[in-house]
Amino acid sequence: MPVSPSPEAPLPETFEAAMAELTRLVSDMEAGSMSLAESLAAYERGKRLERFCQEQLQIVEDQLKLIDAQGNEQPLKLESRR
Repeated sequence: MPVSPSPEAPLPETFEAAMAELTRLVSDMEAGSMSLAESLAAYERGKRLERFCQEQLQIVEDQLKLIDAQGNEQPLKLESRR
């Protein structure tokens, strides 16, 4: 049976790592091998990962809008809103 991280475990450092963990959680939940308590913990963790990913995507979208508006060609720097 897969072991889910605690819902309060630190978030991954990158969008890609968060998506990979979220994908694993969904796969584990869909397999149906988790207890009710494990499923609840996985759901909570998944919601935190989803919010983190949405925040990271919003940061990039905001930066792209700024680049388009200013014609700025400086490299993008992701700043987490954690």
